Amino acid sequence: MLKSLEALLSFTKIEKAIFENDIFEENTGDSVTFCKMLKTLSGPELNEFLSAFPQYYPLDEYRKEVEATSPVSNEEQAILDIELVEVAGRIRQKRMDLEENTIKVKKQIIQRREGLKAEFNHYYKVISDQSAEIQVPPVQKDVEGGAQVVKLPEVDTAIFTESDIFNCLNNRKSRRSYTDEALLLSELSFLLWATQGVQKKAPDNRFSLRTVPSGGARQPFETYLAVHNVEGLKPGIYRYLPFDHEIVFLFTVDDLKEKVSNAAFEQSFVGNCAVTFIWSVIPYRTEWRYTLDSRKIILQDSGHLCQNLYIACEAISCGTCAIGAYDQKLFDELLQLDGVDEFVVYVAPVGKARKSIQVIQLPDHELKKFCGVYWSESQLLKRTILFKEGHLYYWRSAESESRLECIGTDKFNFMEADATLTFSADEENLRMTFHGEGEPVIEFTRVEI
Repeated sequence: MLKSLEALLSFTKIEKAIFENDIFEENTGDSVTFCKMLKTLSGPELNEFLSAFPQYYPLDEYRKEVEATSPVSNEEQAILDIELVEVAGRIRQKRMDLEENTIKVKKQIIQRREGLKAEFNHYYKVISDQSAEIQVPPVQKDVEGGAQVVKLPEVDTAIFTESDIFNCLNNRKSRRSYTDEALLLSELSFLLWATQGVQKKAPDNRFSLRTVPSGGARQPFETYLAVHNVEGLKPGIYRYLPFDHEIVFLFTVDDLKEKVSNAAFEQSFVGNCAVTFIWSVIPYRTEWRYTLDSRKIILQDSGHLCQNLYIACEAISCGTCAIGAYDQKLFDELLQLDGVDEFVVYVAPVGKARKSIQVIQLPDHELKKFCGVYWSESQLLKRTILFKEGHLYYWRSAESESRLECIGTDKFNFMEADATLTFSADEENLRMTFHGEGEPVIEFTRVEI
């Protein structure tokens, strides 16, 4: 066998994953070389080669690619062999680089655990700015003169669709799929009050007690809003003013939804919502008192914010999803923050939750007709529908099984996610379309029953 094909067959699981990403997703041009090389194999040889990659490679799609490739001469084959050997070497080097970096990261993980520990002995070994009687920093940023300020409606429980706290807690979950319905200003008012509403304050506004706890009442956060679809508000970036229960309009952003989604690592649902809550932190507000221990307190306080948002959303038939994975630079730039004295720490999209659909149970023979192996031609993904113990399972790999509940004759809803599979049939094929979870719609065609 050619050296390049031997090298590819000897890949580890990690190397196969890197190879698939480089060849078919990074548009390096190596996919053409790969398919040309496969063209040199006989039918049995091609089957044997492709069968070595069951987890990553949709065999039928690659066979089609190979069939569409022009014949390869002996001279061209020799050149292709050299090129693919170089590709294999590059993949192995990437794997070694990943392993080396992983060792460094594991050491950093251990080091960063220290920031999670309570070590308030530091507090008594330094002179904090509070002890030095340096003026306490304000806990609300000033509003520039002439800025457009919107007075929010007073919080009114009449907007509640669920007032039972048990139900709000019991039904709480991350929701990534929202309707196109606009959020009412009264609903936004309630969500802002629930996450940063002021209950008591000092006369000079330097201290306040709010609807969420904060270490030393330092309240280090600012609440920014990327408004997409809120009744009475033009799209753009706003900031909440908790002392006056107002929001101030800051500026417009072209393609705001897209930029918010991009900053959240292409999670489209983060921008496809009514409003995106974006919390920044001004660390000095907490450092003024707690010096080195501020990091732990700020981390704790951010959790209080978002949990209150979850519960408040459940009370008004809205959904949200805490976003901790985002591009720091892009979000800081979006809000025009300096990234040092103030930067983004947490993000959460909010929108009207899709109403749940009553589960309908079908007889076994009806459910079984949807079982089979499906391929996505556009994204080269494999999915399997299994029938087990009276239920359907959406199967991605040996490590992942997601149970489905039937909600009709051709629709299935994930038990623990806002996602739906729908099925349709033409003269020859049964097709399955995936909706929800913030992912783009993906269509699969059944290739095996």
